[in-house]
Amino acid sequence: MLGLLTDGGLCLGSFAIQLAYPMFKTWETMSTNNPSKQWLSYWVIYSFLLLIESLTFNFSCCTFTLIPKLLFCLWLIHPDFLGASFLHETVLDQGFTLVDQIVGPYLKPLLNKKEKSE
Repeated sequence: MLGLLTDGGLCLGSFAIQLAYPMFKTWETMSTNNPSKQWLSYWVIYSFLLLIESLTFNFSCCTFTLIPKLLFCLWLIHPDFLGASFLHETVLDQGFTLVDQIVGPYLKPLLNKKEKSE
């Protein structure tokens, strides 16, 4: 019984930390017409995390990976740390710039052709 309560509490905490709170804060930011890099960055990082989980064996149901993932997501969203903005400025910006330099010359002509045909 105690294991069930712990697992249920962990699932509820997981939902609250990874989805409910960020969704509320994103909606709140959109309602004020004040775009926030923090929440856009969070969703990009979280999507990347889900992509990695789906490409590898999905350990998300295992407690030993769920707790570090929850702590990481908590660091991403916590107002004192603003981890998502920090990762955006230090890692994502440079990474996407590099990808854009490599892939951009090939991808941009294809996108321009599609826009012209529409």
